[in-house]
Amino acid sequence: MFKSPSRLPLSLSVLALVLGASAPASAAVLLSQPGVSPFRPISGSYTYYFDASADGAGTLDFGLVGRGGVDGHGAVCGVSTCDDTFTLILNGDDLFQGQFRIGGQGVDLVLFAPPGSQTSVSSGAPGAGGTATLSLPALFRQGQNSLTFVYNGREEGIDEEAWAISDLVVRDGLAAIPEPSSWALLITGFGLAGAALRRRAPRRDGQAA
Repeated sequence: MFKSPSRLPLSLSVLALVLGASAPASAAVLLSQPGVSPFRPISGSYTYYFDASADGAGTLDFGLVGRGGVDGHGAVCGVSTCDDTFTLILNGDDLFQGQFRIGGQGVDLVLFAPPGSQTSVSSGAPGAGGTATLSLPALFRQGQNSLTFVYNGREEGIDEEAWAISDLVVRDGLAAIPEPSSWALLITGFGLAGAALRRRAPRRDGQAA
């Protein structure tokens, strides 16, 4: 008996096309500074520049390396506090600010950050430094962008407390979120696949006793 060709390959093709359209493209690296930068005293800064091909979202990944005793929130020096505050400035606007105990006193405190930010702090014994690792979403503009890392606090000398940037990577693009039209195609594809599987399932006719 002649059997009509199955539509399963077509259904799977629809699914593959939709899933491929909604999958994130590989993010381009706009700036990469591997290793550890030279150490700066508290109240020092770094500025980097990079180019973006278009306005859009991206990510910033880097570490803050503390040498000696970089203080966090609520650190006390004598009769006054001596918090050390880190600020990241993107194109002239504050993007992130926090106070991290990386070898000093106090506690870790994020003062403000874009939604979706991730931070992790590893601090050694007092005076032994430490590292804060950050991953931040950001919006870049087409053309040249500026990225400034700033620390402010009580100056105790570079031999007592200093900081540096490690493994800075700037990427454009975030994980893609399917558009409503893609969701509609995806649902249709699943429906077609299910219908094809039902048609291919063998029929079981009852037999007389």
